[in-house]
Amino acid sequence: MWRAGVCSISVAVAHPKRLAGSAARALALVADGSVRIDVTAEYALDDVETAIANLADGRTRGKSVVRVG
Repeated sequence: MWRAGVCSISVAVAHPKRLAGSAARALALVADGSVRIDVTAEYALDDVETAIANLADGRTRGKSVVRVG
């Protein structure tokens, strides 16, 4: 069974330059506005347990951000 993140990790180990190139292209698309990332929930680091619970329970949609610092 495929799990999220497993493929990326194996690519990072086997082909770090290819992953770096893909990441740079993806970030460039975000930077120039071609791709939009919708942040639908923000949490302070002290609220990380709530963030994880909300994600696990499906109470959040889109991207969640935990602010560090």
